[in-house]
Amino acid sequence: MIIFLAVALFILSIGVSIAWRNRNDLQKMSLSMTISISFAISALALPYFMNKNSHLLYALLAALKYGTSAIGMSVNEDILYSLNLSGPIFHAYNFLLSLLYIAGPVFASMFIIGFSRSLVEFLRFGKYRHVHVFSELNERSAMIAESLYKRNPKELRVFCTSRNASDALKARANKNHSFLVQFDEASMKIRKNRTYEFYEIYDDPDKTLPKTAELARHLRDQNSDHAVVRVFINHSHLELVREFDTQFGSDNTALQIRYIDENGAEATELFHHMIQSLPIGIPDYHYQFLLIGCGETGGSILRTAASLLILPESRTKFHVVDRNARQIAARFKSEAPEFLNADLDAYFSDDPTGKNYDITFHNLDAQSSELGELLQKIGRPDLTVVSISDDLENHRIAKQILRILSSESDQLDSPLIAARIRNSRSLDLLEKDSKLWFFGSMEKHYSYDSLVHPQLEEAAKQVHMAYCREDQWTPELEETFYRYVNNDSSFAQALAMMARCRYILFSKPEGVPNREWIDSVINDPEKLAVLGTAEHNRWNAYQRINGWRKATLAQVDVIAKRTGGRKVKDDVLLLHPAIVTYSQLEEVEREVDRIRRKYNPEASSVDYINSDRVIIRCLPKILQSESVYDNTL
Repeated sequence: MIIFLAVALFILSIGVSIAWRNRNDLQKMSLSMTISISFAISALALPYFMNKNSHLLYALLAALKYGTSAIGMSVNEDILYSLNLSGPIFHAYNFLLSLLYIAGPVFASMFIIGFSRSLVEFLRFGKYRHVHVFSELNERSAMIAESLYKRNPKELRVFCTSRNASDALKARANKNHSFLVQFDEASMKIRKNRTYEFYEIYDDPDKTLPKTAELARHLRDQNSDHAVVRVFINHSHLELVREFDTQFGSDNTALQIRYIDENGAEATELFHHMIQSLPIGIPDYHYQFLLIGCGETGGSILRTAASLLILPESRTKFHVVDRNARQIAARFKSEAPEFLNADLDAYFSDDPTGKNYDITFHNLDAQSSELGELLQKIGRPDLTVVSISDDLENHRIAKQILRILSSESDQLDSPLIAARIRNSRSLDLLEKDSKLWFFGSMEKHYSYDSLVHPQLEEAAKQVHMAYCREDQWTPELEETFYRYVNNDSSFAQALAMMARCRYILFSKPEGVPNREWIDSVINDPEKLAVLGTAEHNRWNAYQRINGWRKATLAQVDVIAKRTGGRKVKDDVLLLHPAIVTYSQLEEVEREVDRIRRKYNPEASSVDYINSDRVIIRCLPKILQSESVYDNTL
């Protein structure tokens, strides 16, 4: 008996060892523990069955059956005799018992594996209070998890549905102590004592929103008020996102759904760094922006630049170069007709007459000699971004532009040229040049800080708080902030605050502390009015380029009537009455207030003019609460 006990302990030790080696894979860990426990029980049961029958093979099979069924279903022939059954009932019961005895190990194994999974999950998650859950293990989610591990190794990272991932990706996940599971994140048990951050980031982007809907329902069924869902999308999904947000967005359950436009995040990353080098603050300055390549990423860069590079007493000219420029311009015009408000042909002419924004598309191949001719014609851009699909071509074109601009200029300072390089292996091979700035590398872009921007998110919350005229963060603010239309707009405003900071500090007298000067400027009514005008123009550009249109007074009347005077804008049809020039705002305010009070005599004023100034006034709060602007100051 001592020998069989030793064998059982040996089998258990092997099972524990295998389980420990696979401690980051829930399925393998549960399976190895189940099998080892079953064999250990079989080893202990073998002497008993050998005594009952001298046939060793029968005893071994019986012991194995007993081992697999002992935990889940204790069925044995002693029940038969204790019931003292006879006749037909005996034969029927004997047949049923035989079936159960055969099926017992199968059902027992299923039960044990399920129980083991729950137990292992409970033990593995037990010590963690903050859990990051990824929809699947892929190249991008692995990079984000690695950056999270570097930020805080004590937080747990979990990859769901990881069975199809390559061995190399699984090895990377194990290296940063992430946990691999086979079930979907929508079936995860949510514990009240933990905070969860879900990352909906699929290799197949078409899966994202349907899967997120399942997760949202699951979190609401569990009444989870401590989960953030980050949904990774691109601009082509924007219409679907708006529909999804209407149905599943934040509500009184405080479910936080944060949408991350991956291409937009890349543009934010670019401008977050480049804004430090732009000549912001020079009176009556005429900015020139050159974009080479206007695909998905290039379009996001143009959208960001068009709504960011609007500064007081300045003008901005955009040149977009692409061999498919006409198709791109047509797409922009269909998506944002009020941004490209003139005829399509007008945007292939240098004449700014009739255009809301001075944008010129150039239908030419950036790899041809025509690019040099264009550069000689337009002069020296303040910022050039090269963003076609091929990394090495981006580098080659950027170097070519640098040589042309250097030979055409007597200035010693080099122009700002940024080239998009996605592959880090390509980046390692490229000639390092301090005059070129590279952005978009996979490792850098797919990091928690670059995509999620936690500091910028805090700044965006301060903007949203100021807009809602609140002094502290409340659940009601949380609910409205995580709606896509508010969340995205607040992020854009927070990013623009960096430019406002630099503009204000440009005129700072020597010896005056930065924050003291900022306070004095925003408390000066005349200077505040100038900054407020620029902020309205920036918001106007942002709204127009994202497809919003001016709501006519007739449309405002319909919206106000439908909502009892509570609302005058339509987040579905993208209509807003304030999408007008600053000089028209005062009249619009009067008319909108008149219409609202027709349906709600107690309605408060819309106060569009002061809203822009309120946003500027919240700048000191942002600077006090966050380090995102430390480099600016």
